[in-house]
Amino acid sequence: MDKHLIVKSNEVIEANYTLSLIEQRVLLMCISQINSKDKLKKTDNFKIYPSEYMELCGVTKQAAYRDIKQASEKLFDRVIFIRKKDSEKRSSYLKTRWVYAIKYEDNKGYLTLSFSPTILPYLSEIEGYYTEYNIKNISKMSSLYAIRLYEMVKQWKRGWVEIPVDDFRTRLCLENDYSRIYDLKKHVINPSMKEINSKSDITVSFEQKKTGRRVTHFVFKHQLKRTKNVKKKNEIVKSLHDRINNFVAENPTRTRGKTHEEVIAMLCD
Repeated sequence: MDKHLIVKSNEVIEANYTLSLIEQRVLLMCISQINSKDKLKKTDNFKIYPSEYMELCGVTKQAAYRDIKQASEKLFDRVIFIRKKDSEKRSSYLKTRWVYAIKYEDNKGYLTLSFSPTILPYLSEIEGYYTEYNIKNISKMSSLYAIRLYEMVKQWKRGWVEIPVDDFRTRLCLENDYSRIYDLKKHVINPSMKEINSKSDITVSFEQKKTGRRVTHFVFKHQLKRTKNVKKKNEIVKSLHDRINNFVAENPTRTRGKTHEEVIAMLCD
């Protein structure tokens, strides 16, 4: 099992909840320790150590101790609203805590966490659709909305997702915040996309859809970034292609009627 792999049921990806950036990091670090194929019990616990937090999030030792302690003080009270998949009514939700038990070792600075029994089916022995990604792709983000948006687009491997504006706001529990589209873009969407594009494995672009004169849907398109190895390979291929073209231009008589492979063999002699 990849210790950095996050696996969540899509119902959690689409759920409504509010977490601080620190709380998101701690929860995701715990989720990354779960084997989504195995059965998980409410008594199973997961530990977060300052050294691991420092390495993953790129913070100082002092900040790691501070963040872990801060998360331990609030996570127990955090709730999540999961839309029931068998419900025909969009207003029907399951409300549950993320955490069943949490303990902070003040002298050693580490945290021990057990997930709520109600949330376990969405993190282990997952049935149906799920989303997975490497936690390193979001660990350096400093926007709490960037992580959520990243998960929303990673849910769809087809490369784009259309989300109703009202649904987008509900998922992030924005309530009356940023009621204007202009403000929502300025304070939530644009900063989130900037972080995703600079700190993750994908790039995201954004469009608006209107019904009449009102913006009713957001369309997010995403694609994987090319890795350094892919870029290097493309550069090598382009260099070889240029060398072949130059060789043919300089030796028209010798290369006339030759196949591509034969020209390469001549070039290598």
